[in-house]
Amino acid sequence: MAARTRPARVAFCDAYAATDGAGMMLCEIVRHLDRARFEPVAVLPRDGALVERLRALDCPVELLRPDPPLDRLGGRLLRVGPTGKLRAALALHRYASRMSAWLGERHVGLLHCNQTRAAVLAGPGARRARVPVVWNVRIQERLPAPIVRLAEHCATRIVPLTEDSFACQPRARQLMGRATVIANAVDLARFAPTVDGSAVRAELDLPPGAPIIMSAGVLAPRKGFGVLMRALPPIIGVHPDARLLIAGGRAEADRRDHRAELRALAGELGVGGSVHLLGRRGDMPALLAACDVFALASTHEGQPGVVLEAMATARPVVVTPAAAAGVEHGRSGMVVPEDDPEAVAAAVLDLLARPERVREMGRAARRDIEEHHEVRAMVRAYERVYLELLGEDAAG
Repeated sequence: MAARTRPARVAFCDAYAATDGAGMMLCEIVRHLDRARFEPVAVLPRDGALVERLRALDCPVELLRPDPPLDRLGGRLLRVGPTGKLRAALALHRYASRMSAWLGERHVGLLHCNQTRAAVLAGPGARRARVPVVWNVRIQERLPAPIVRLAEHCATRIVPLTEDSFACQPRARQLMGRATVIANAVDLARFAPTVDGSAVRAELDLPPGAPIIMSAGVLAPRKGFGVLMRALPPIIGVHPDARLLIAGGRAEADRRDHRAELRALAGELGVGGSVHLLGRRGDMPALLAACDVFALASTHEGQPGVVLEAMATARPVVVTPAAAAGVEHGRSGMVVPEDDPEAVAAAVLDLLARPERVREMGRAARRDIEEHHEVRAMVRAYERVYLELLGEDAAG
């Protein structure tokens, strides 16, 4: 193939346009992309916090909104009934025409779909335009077979975060046969043991020397924040000044006010004064630097970036199996059973009782991130996939 005279245009599609873990990892790919070889653009089906984040990274963003009811998020779309599903299918057909035209008019060479929803929404148009599609699978979840089949049909290459990303799917082996696994990663300069967390402690008026347990993520039941709260009473029994910090905002696709539910639970447990619901924050490196232990009790995940960020900050982590990708039990963190507040409390108390073990785990966690989860190495792996699908030599 003749040498390319200009960078290949890669379009990124994210169906939620949110700055959650998946959205922020997409930003990291765009941030570190080799602009001599790739020109990023983004096409989003709705406005959201991700728009300005991408534009700040010199990535043009265009909105291509689908017709109702395809504009619904999450399970609300799956519950529209037979007539609604027919309307959704017709809307998807129209959206494929618009997406195909958009890709052709802008001379896009490849479409990167961030999560399954984006692959289902934008993939048919890319297939019509004969543009290769990367289906980036970012969470392990049980989805209806037709949804998975459509994403698989549209994908030229499947890129999951872990080897078990399709564990909930009956056709896991066939899907992994077309996959290139690329783990999440961390910017080691931003998340480092040298980051100072004293300003956060002062801002939140945390008692000097108080044990701080940190958690973060979109406020949704699957993240297990309620489990962490139920683990707090026995921790406070040993460390009365211990605090639980939870950073994160409401999921755009969720009508539930999980923040209010968590506040009510804290009141029922009598730990309201020990829990800080921080909302969305832009200072995660400092928050992680301020904590002693990071905990996440999710029921299902992909590979949560915030766990890797805590490890890069040399903080030991206490996680459930769903959030444990990249964590070696007993060495870089503790893996506890799902929905088990007693196990969470025991693991946290064990770490707090042995400061030297905390330091050893933190050092081991940092080494693992440096060796296996460095952000530039992750982006180079995506670029190799892009070049292969574009029919170009990665060494060229």
